[in-house]
Amino acid sequence: MTNARDLSGLLNPRSITVIGASDRPGSMGEKVLANIRFAGFTGGVFPVNPGREVVGGLPCFPSTEALPEVPDVAVVSVAAAAALDEVDRLGKFGVRNAVIYGAGFREAGVEGRELERQLIDLADRHGMNLMGPNTVGATNFNNRATTSFSLLLQSAPWAGGEVALIGQSGSIPSLIQTMARREGIGASHLIGSGNEAVLDIVDYLNYLVDDDGTRHVFAYMEQIRRGGLLLDVVGRLSEAGKSLVIMRGGRTNTGSAAAASHTGAMAGDNVVADRLLREAGAVLVTSPDEALAALKILRVRPASGWGRRTAIIASSGGSGVAATDLAEENDLEVPVLSPDLQEDLEEGMPPLAVLRNPIDLMPSGFANPQIIERLLQKLSDSTEVDTIVIVGVYDVDASVLMARTIVGLANSTSSAVIVPWWGAGERVRAEFADSKVAFLPDMTAGFRALNAVWASQHSTGRTDHATPAQPHAEDPLLLTESVLKPQLRDAGLAVPATATASTRDAVVGLAERIGFPVVMKATSPLIPHRSAVGCLVANIQDVEALGRAYDTIVGRARAIDPSDRSSEVLVERMVAPGNEIFVAFRVDPSFGPILVVGIGGVMTELAGVLEIAQLPAARERIAAMLTTLPIFGRSLSPEQLEGTVTVISDAAQWWLERSDEIVELELNPLVLGADGATIVDALGRRAALAGVSA
Repeated sequence: MTNARDLSGLLNPRSITVIGASDRPGSMGEKVLANIRFAGFTGGVFPVNPGREVVGGLPCFPSTEALPEVPDVAVVSVAAAAALDEVDRLGKFGVRNAVIYGAGFREAGVEGRELERQLIDLADRHGMNLMGPNTVGATNFNNRATTSFSLLLQSAPWAGGEVALIGQSGSIPSLIQTMARREGIGASHLIGSGNEAVLDIVDYLNYLVDDDGTRHVFAYMEQIRRGGLLLDVVGRLSEAGKSLVIMRGGRTNTGSAAAASHTGAMAGDNVVADRLLREAGAVLVTSPDEALAALKILRVRPASGWGRRTAIIASSGGSGVAATDLAEENDLEVPVLSPDLQEDLEEGMPPLAVLRNPIDLMPSGFANPQIIERLLQKLSDSTEVDTIVIVGVYDVDASVLMARTIVGLANSTSSAVIVPWWGAGERVRAEFADSKVAFLPDMTAGFRALNAVWASQHSTGRTDHATPAQPHAEDPLLLTESVLKPQLRDAGLAVPATATASTRDAVVGLAERIGFPVVMKATSPLIPHRSAVGCLVANIQDVEALGRAYDTIVGRARAIDPSDRSSEVLVERMVAPGNEIFVAFRVDPSFGPILVVGIGGVMTELAGVLEIAQLPAARERIAAMLTTLPIFGRSLSPEQLEGTVTVISDAAQWWLERSDEIVELELNPLVLGADGATIVDALGRRAALAGVSA
């Protein structure tokens, strides 16, 4: 894992100082002190205000330097410009954790960005953990510590719990925490990451991996800055048996623009992020109601314990059918139960009960605890369903009794049970408060959440490289890289040293001449996409590994192409890792020659985002296509951009001169280096009546 920061002083402090403490009603300095009192914090609290001797009933100090001890964390409740001096003084005094409330930093334009840059420099100089700026602060409910100015903390009695909530916007996690608290679900932490000048969501998640008081985490994100490290910590949370529910803002064009103005950073590409986060084990939701429903479901059992095959138990045909529609609309299955299982369920059922699924027990059967208990047991013991849904309705006396029965049964069964409820009032809600039942008053959000939980364990992800491919029909028009790359190299384009061989000894000679590390690929025209079928091995470091790779590739190639061509492989110098792009040229029947650019390598299909331009295209147009690519387009250095534009422009010119013969050319990937791009793979298609020499 990465070197995680020590955030214990920030998120579990023993002492707190408030810079800019105040008795002025409504000021942030007044509200945070009120919250600290309300929480019952037992550690040291040190207000700082040069104009006051007492604030909030506590002795007030004129400056940081006058404090009686170095506090674990400082709350900086002053304007953005003044915050820099205060952070510098805190750092010199030895304070290593600070919460910066003030807005007016990166989100406020050029001047604000400069202030934030200076703030980051100060934090680096003093080795400080900075939360914010533009944050609501943080609360540790289990240890009764808070640095938050949000008065929502005082809207209900203080209660700890096992759900941590983090957000780049403090309002969404606060809303979910308030909703959860109404239903008896307590929180461990409430964290507003704000602008994330120094600390970001990755840092907070790293802390929560080892936090004993946290079992479930909700995170609201408007942008992802460190995607690789985020995936790493998502995986570590999963390994620790902790669930992570993520809601992402800025998913639409308008939403993304709003996210940029609010946080000063553009959202990342949704298709790629969603796919990779699911692969890592995160549960992705789209609303606070869905997030709360997912957290409730995950409190009952981990994501791996839920499945799509759903049994629905209802008190009437109408509610059962409506629930079935919602389930199937959210990609859940409601399978018809087998005749044997239906027969096994018949004992003791009302005469008119329907047992096919959805199961209609009639009001008399639904109100009978013995029938419900037996039904749960039989369904749990069967292999036909994964999840049991009990559909509740109304808030009458019989509904309250039914809710009480379900809570009692849930404590004695191992079934994966959720209870969506239409028309639940305060009496029904009270029965489920602080229970282990996944009670879902919003049925639509509940089924969406159940599907999201299931999807987190069953993401389609990348193609399994070890999956054997079915034989391909030979395409006489296909041009492989062994044909194309020598011509591209002769045209002056950056192509790694490459050669082909058909025996183990010849391969060894080639590799030693080219120089390790090398890449080896099958050359058969029946295998155009080698990585998908295990006919490509990269980063081969020595002769022993080279021999193993040759045997593996030839064996897999022979299963697809039984001809002598299967023994031929291409050996080339390994290109240093870097960002990868996809470049293609083709003749469109309506628009003529076009250029297509996108994310390269295995990410091409995952991203699904392509930039298209007619050819010939000016260098400025190609540059604009590159810089608008998701994930890394805007981070290209001037040298990378200029060099990559040159490679694409030269390749386009080479192809345009041959486009009557080569109607399609795909360069995937181009690996970006410090000052340009290298063509790692090439695939083409010749015109039906034309040829191109090898």
